[in-house]
Amino acid sequence: MVLVVLCQVTAATTDPEKMLRVVSQVHANRNVYVSAEVTRGRDCVDTGETKNEPVCASNGVRYLNEDMFKYHKCVIQATWDKTIELVDMKMCAEALQEDN
Repeated sequence: MVLVVLCQVTAATTDPEKMLRVVSQVHANRNVYVSAEVTRGRDCVDTGETKNEPVCASNGVRYLNEDMFKYHKCVIQATWDKTIELVDMKMCAEALQEDN
């Protein structure tokens, strides 16, 4: 039995960081090489911490907690060579959390 599903979506291009959030959850292979010397498995570790202690990042995104921020910071640095930092929560007053 073969099941074939075809989808056609017409939408605007997606922000690279939004794509990262989806790709990192769905396709996070710990042995994927992000650059010549860096693998997500060795350098970008998702601890799985689930406590709700939101932090705000300089990219305008609220992260669930500092551990989740550190993971996304590492992947963003490795993938796009961009650095994000923690900033005052006032900067993210109206921002959605990273998975929303």
